[in-house]
Amino acid sequence: MVTSIGNPVFETVAGDVSAATVSSDGGKTFQTLAALAEEQNILAANIADAALDASDAKTTVSTLVGKAVTTDQANVANGYAKLDVGGSLTIPGDLLAFGKNSSNSIIQATCANAPNGTPNKIVSWSDGKASYFAFNLPNDTSKKGGLAADGAGQCTLGNASNYFDTAYLGSAVNVVSDAKDKAIVGSFDDPTYEQAQKLSDAVFSVAIKLFQLNVSVADKGEDKARYHVGLIAQEVEAAITAAGLDPSHFAMWTSTPVFHVVEKDSGQKDKDGKAVMVPTSEPVFEADGKTQKMQQMLRYEQVLCTLFAGAKTRIALLTKELSKLTARVAALEVKAGSAS
Repeated sequence: MVTSIGNPVFETVAGDVSAATVSSDGGKTFQTLAALAEEQNILAANIADAALDASDAKTTVSTLVGKAVTTDQANVANGYAKLDVGGSLTIPGDLLAFGKNSSNSIIQATCANAPNGTPNKIVSWSDGKASYFAFNLPNDTSKKGGLAADGAGQCTLGNASNYFDTAYLGSAVNVVSDAKDKAIVGSFDDPTYEQAQKLSDAVFSVAIKLFQLNVSVADKGEDKARYHVGLIAQEVEAAITAAGLDPSHFAMWTSTPVFHVVEKDSGQKDKDGKAVMVPTSEPVFEADGKTQKMQQMLRYEQVLCTLFAGAKTRIALLTKELSKLTARVAALEVKAGSAS
């Protein structure tokens, strides 16, 4: 039986309504009422899920609205730091800023409430050739900034593996030399102090060399690399050892293991599934791959003090011998005068 009342068209099967089909397009395609009911159930379930998701989304939006950071919270507590017109991030007052200044990348930290009345600044920038740090930029040359360790003797500037190339200073380096910081064990002026005399003689025997630095030769060429005057650490070590002394007991000479920093897989993954790399310090080996490379260095102020002590001793001896010789010459002159 077919019952057609406009659209849709219903067609029963032997009078069984449950097996009836329905067409929503005028009889071109048909679907059973059971299938239609199933689709309606699925649709109802989807609508229920959508309603639940909408409720959750509404809750989330309400939470976000309560925590939203608005433009009036720029550069205020619990707000955010905004970019200036040049694209630099600047926090007013005691600030930390980074971005670009002209074509240079910069990092700047400023303490606005400096005791001298002028904001103290630390600025880092790069000109594409080298990186620089500046303390208290010279907008007021009467005020000076400084870099200090967080406590006496707490920090090291560079190390044997990563040392600085050059230091430019406007005055001499100040070295702690207060008596209260030292335990005196002897004097080079005491001729009976055997260890001091041996050390003095050992250092005095080391030849002073004229040399070029390998890194400068590689950078500038042998014809342009400048000449340096100084001692060779290995020769100082050998001389002290030959004198029957242990070079490691004297701070004028150092030998330090060399390390370099490499990135190694930590075994962990980040949120994107990429390996998390961590910096690790590893020893540098000589060409044999087994012997750790050592960097020998000299503390020249101590080397020079030792050389000066040796020179003082030798000058004193020469002065004493000269006095004896002068006396003998005078005596001979007197004797020659009497004979005549």
